[in-house]
Amino acid sequence: MQRAVMLILALALTTPLWSGAPSEKVQYVTLALEERTTLRVGDLARLKLPSEREYLISEAGNAVGSVRRLKTAVVYRAVRPGTETIVLSPAHLQPGECISCGTLHYFISVVSQK
Repeated sequence: MQRAVMLILALALTTPLWSGAPSEKVQYVTLALEERTTLRVGDLARLKLPSEREYLISEAGNAVGSVRRLKTAVVYRAVRPGTETIVLSPAHLQPGECISCGTLHYFISVVSQK
């Protein structure tokens, strides 16, 4: 069972981000800061990275998989129904800065494709 799940996840993450037609644009759902975003299995979501500092990205859950990390964004694909939390923590803190104050949260619910 676990091997089948891993195979499905691998296939979902390696599937091209486009349908092959050069004129078609990829549709992304933008993840909302500190709010829950609902995706359907197969949807692509974009997390826009704040530009004012460097962040470490942590993920909890198994509903989405990272597809590509760019300088200004991370693209995720919804791979199975469930929930996911993505946390961006400041990579470098200045003396006196609070890590909790600079941490950003993105909450995701993935539902079946219907």
